Amino acid sequence: MKILMVTPEVAPFVKVGGLADMLGSLAKVLTRRGHDVRVVCPLYGSVQREGSWSHEGHPLSVHLNWHREAFCRLWEAKLEDHKTHYYFLEYDRYFHRHEVYSGPWGAHEDNHERFAFLSRAAIDLCYSLDWVPDVIHAHDWPCGLVPVYLNSRDRYGPLGQTASVFTIHNLEHQGIFGREVMDFAGLPYDLFRPDGLESMGSVNMMKGGIYHATKLTTVSPTYAKEIQTPEGGCGLNHVLHFRAGDLIGILNGIDAEVWNPSGDPFLPEAYSADDLSGKATCKRLCQEALGLEVDPHVALFVSISRLCAQKGIDLLATIVPRILANMHVQIAYLGTGEQALEHRLMELYHHYPGRMASYIGYDNPMAHLLEAGGGF
Repeated sequence: MKILMVTPEVAPFVKVGGLADMLGSLAKVLTRRGHDVRVVCPLYGSVQREGSWSHEGHPLSVHLNWHREAFCRLWEAKLEDHKTHYYFLEYDRYFHRHEVYSGPWGAHEDNHERFAFLSRAAIDLCYSLDWVPDVIHAHDWPCGLVPVYLNSRDRYGPLGQTASVFTIHNLEHQGIFGREVMDFAGLPYDLFRPDGLESMGSVNMMKGGIYHATKLTTVSPTYAKEIQTPEGGCGLNHVLHFRAGDLIGILNGIDAEVWNPSGDPFLPEAYSADDLSGKATCKRLCQEALGLEVDPHVALFVSISRLCAQKGIDLLATIVPRILANMHVQIAYLGTGEQALEHRLMELYHHYPGRMASYIGYDNPMAHLLEAGGGF
């Protein structure tokens, strides 16, 4: 089977949250099972150039609308351990910046253009390669226009028989923008309706992906049920209830190769279930790196997550003072997210030196050290 995955992030090249891990692992597994898997992602300034890289000799033509055509450089990356093709779009106007979705100032003001560009470029990449996938797998609102394109502008072309899968990783973020997105993306205005892209007078990219995809998946069976309720549906529960017959919850797991401490290249000392001696070294170095008191006997709780209320980080931040006042523990956070939560965690870090650590940002080696050194 020929599968194209369209994503705003993918490990090990660029990561903000769990989407990158999930996609990187899924692409690898499907490739090893004999499928022709290709991944397309923007070339941000923060992309790590893992593996071997080469660029195409001619630019990729991206047909945004009927009177606008853009050109971007196309890079292909390959990793040593599998044969997945990774394509990266170099278009500095939108992607040269290091941040994927937002910075300290908030979300990028041109995110509607940036990710409409990604969705259209993914479609045009297929034409450029003369490669027609059986399935295009789009991830979260930044790629929500991919199923919309397949159902409209590209319905009667070479991709007319291509199925689409749309995975909802975080329904809270939906990609809501002004209706000028329709003109920029070159989408017909008959799609701007309540059972399509329209939401309270604006364009909702997540909603469009949900309505137009052949199949829908999300990160667990429980979440698939939760997002169909008024409490968990973020205003789209009625849409998801309508598409419930095509919605499947698949529980996310970890990549046992990437996170196995017995052979993890990021760890200072390996360990396994049969020999845990190396874990003490990982814990000590983790404490040193984060400015925690070096104590082999203290319980070290760690969290690697996007910092948002949906993940419960606000609740954890609220009870940290009580935990540290009544228990002999240390707590360490790693991640980025809502600015208010980032500031609150940094306040706790300064208020409880040696017992509380907050690493605002994402650092892959540090994430591995936290997982290995933490006890909970």
